[in-house]
Amino acid sequence: MTQGWIRAADVKELKREGRTVFRLEGRQIVLFETVRGIYACNNRCPHEGYPLRQGVLDENCQLTCNWHNWKFDLVTGDNQRGGDRLRTYPVEVRGDSIWIEIIDPPFEVQFERALLDLKKAFDDHDYERLARELA
Repeated sequence: MTQGWIRAADVKELKREGRTVFRLEGRQIVLFETVRGIYACNNRCPHEGYPLRQGVLDENCQLTCNWHNWKFDLVTGDNQRGGDRLRTYPVEVRGDSIWIEIIDPPFEVQFERALLDLKKAFDDHDYERLARELA
């Protein structure tokens, strides 16, 4: 799997619609241009897989999935209603190109997050989320 900094799009391409999808090895990553900067995240909602490119983005960089109204902070990936986090990626603009960093967090960080997410789902009796976390 490709890792490191990857050229994702031209700045002009993103400016046309304010959002664009970049595909790499089966991943779909959506780029958003906001008043705060450019952000990148997985294009699929972690809840049910709806394409987030079609979501509503507000001035606070909160992205709302149009399917079930889940809300994510594009800066952190946190779910504003509790529940599954959205994977976000670091972004850099280099000249006329937008680059994203495709590196998985260290195993220890992933493991700690997984344990915290499992505990939260268990404590909340959120069995659908618990099943997604275990999958």
